[in-house]
Amino acid sequence: MKALLPCLLLTLFAPAQSSAQQSDKKDGQSNDGAKQVFITYDCFTSQFLNRPPFGRSIDWKHGAMIVLKNVNPFLYKISIKEQHKNTILISNEAQGKNDPLTTFGQNQPQIDFGRLSNLNYLSADIPKLTRTDATVQKADENLQNARNTYIADTTELRNKRLEIAKILPGKLLLQNNKSALPDTGATQQKTLIDKEILLIDDKITASTKEIDQLTTKIKENKTALDAAEKSYKEAAESSSDLKFKVESVALLLNEYKKSVYELQEIELFYQQLLSIVYSQSTNPESMPLLKNNLALKSFGTTDKTELIRILNDRKRNLENKFGQYLDGSQDLIYFVNGRAATYETEPKIPKSEDIKLRQEAFRLYKQTAENQETKIKEYHKQIDYQTLKTCIENTVKLYDAINEQNFTITHQSHQFDDEATEVNFVITGEPVQNSVYSMSAKPINVPFSLPLKRGLKVDFSTGLFVNFLPQSEYFFEQISQNTVKVGKRRDPNRYVPTIGYLFHFYSRGSKLGGSLGASTGLDGKSLKYYIGISTMQGRSQRVIITAGLAGTQLQVPVQSQSLGKEFNAADYPVTRAVSLTPAWRAGAFVSFTFNLTSGNKNQGTNISVQGNAR
Repeated sequence: MKALLPCLLLTLFAPAQSSAQQSDKKDGQSNDGAKQVFITYDCFTSQFLNRPPFGRSIDWKHGAMIVLKNVNPFLYKISIKEQHKNTILISNEAQGKNDPLTTFGQNQPQIDFGRLSNLNYLSADIPKLTRTDATVQKADENLQNARNTYIADTTELRNKRLEIAKILPGKLLLQNNKSALPDTGATQQKTLIDKEILLIDDKITASTKEIDQLTTKIKENKTALDAAEKSYKEAAESSSDLKFKVESVALLLNEYKKSVYELQEIELFYQQLLSIVYSQSTNPESMPLLKNNLALKSFGTTDKTELIRILNDRKRNLENKFGQYLDGSQDLIYFVNGRAATYETEPKIPKSEDIKLRQEAFRLYKQTAENQETKIKEYHKQIDYQTLKTCIENTVKLYDAINEQNFTITHQSHQFDDEATEVNFVITGEPVQNSVYSMSAKPINVPFSLPLKRGLKVDFSTGLFVNFLPQSEYFFEQISQNTVKVGKRRDPNRYVPTIGYLFHFYSRGSKLGGSLGASTGLDGKSLKYYIGISTMQGRSQRVIITAGLAGTQLQVPVQSQSLGKEFNAADYPVTRAVSLTPAWRAGAFVSFTFNLTSGNKNQGTNISVQGNAR
């Protein structure tokens, strides 16, 4: 029983020893980051920039840090999967924080800046109020006709007065002649003179009546002429005022147009940023530089804060320019409307449509200005405050997202399985779905393996041993009448199984290892010692088959009675026992032992672990 005591003590010690090994493995892997292996893969060139040389194992304690460089998170959703041996699978979604980056190019409000070029503009020229226009030529003709009529009537009036002036002296002469006649004897002559004077008076009366009519007509013509000349003067002044106001509105509209084009530059800047990040031929490493060059060219700065200020200033400038245009347009419409109403009360030039045509011209400008204002209001409504705000926010977010941090993904490997001799990794990149920019992107699939250098592990097992040792019985054998020799025959109990224990020394994850141990028979005698090679079958409850050399102390003949030596039969009868002495002898053994405390504590398969990628 004394020989069994070491086996019992070792059996009790084994669980504590195995637990200590597990604890040491966990602490060693997570706390020795300085020695961990770094593996760097360039997703753009599809090359490993840094990895252990082919065939070189990595220390199981230190783990592996996988660094993915030049990842394009706008085109791909990246994941890293690691599979340990014995079907334990650990999957890690490396995309995580970059998921929002895949939505760019899909949620940007669309503004049709091209519509602005199709809007009608008021011309700064005033075609219906310039001196080359047929309307004004008609006005000149009407005015000239009025002047000619006034001159003709005035001339006729003067002629009538001249006629009176010519006949008045004859009347006075007749009257003097009549007065010179004697009172008697000249009656007939006086009668003739009176008739002549009466004829002259009739002429004077008729001429005076015509003069009165002409005078009235001339006054009317003068009033109409004055009104026409006033209308003409005011029309010329109105033309000048209208031209100035139309030019002002056109200028304000051009200023508004410039501010819209400044906003269009923001949209263009956003589209150019998209072309950078969604380009499959552009190395992500160069994207920050391309972004900065584009910002510097477009806005003169690469600072995000300054960029936000510039974009918001452009948004406010658009609102201000739109308000200024509306004020100018309303002023133009008010002016044109007032002039059209004024002409309705103006005196009409006889047989002239000048005022009416001018009135229609002003009404035309009013209608044109109102139609233009309506179109621009409808256009500006599309570029409302919220749309501009969203466009600017998305532009800044995209600009900010183009940075090196978003193009690099790191993955810390998980605790390796106890039995694993290698760990398999797969880097996958699935093209972003529902994006016109990623339709031609090819999936990424990069598998690679790392052999594990696990270090030496010591395990303990107990079980049955089958021994192949040269255990024999010795005796004196008669070879002639006078001589005997020492002979032997095999012990029939030599193959009786024994119970023992083994210490196993092997690399972690390996199925083969070296073993040292001992066993004893059920009688507790004759300890046997072993050295051999073991193979481990199973996981947490393992059967270990070991074969190798066995050694033990056996009883062998003393040197003076060595095997085959001849003796005198009289001195050494066959009934005499051979003198024996203990000696070490070697042989072979096979054992079947059990380890009920070792193995992996992680049970099951297909375990998913999230959140280790950074």
